[in-house]
Amino acid sequence: MKYCLFYGSLKKGEYNFNAATQKYLKTMEISGYDLYEITGYPAAIEGDGKLIVELHEVDDSAFRNIANMETYYGYIEKRLNLDDKRVSMFVYRLGVDPNKKIKNGNWKGDKSCEPDSELL
Repeated sequence: MKYCLFYGSLKKGEYNFNAATQKYLKTMEISGYDLYEITGYPAAIEGDGKLIVELHEVDDSAFRNIANMETYYGYIEKRLNLDDKRVSMFVYRLGVDPNKKIKNGNWKGDKSCEPDSELL
């Protein structure tokens, strides 16, 4: 089993969430990351903002599938120590549009791009 932080389409209730292989543990806020919208997906990069994430327990096979998907789309695995656990989070390694920053650090599917959202 692996512990992962998810902030996008792998969150509970989002379209890439799989209840059979992911166990939701809790929602939390972490600092040191900025969040951007990139064509319908979120992209976290190191910065000075906050990020709303979900902590999940994921089986090894599912983790490999998630890692393959994330790296294919331009993300890299970052390992963090959190609550005495070694945790993986996938951060974006390609460029982002500074005008598409999600100020509140909380991605909610395609709703993040609506005019009444907290994009800068």
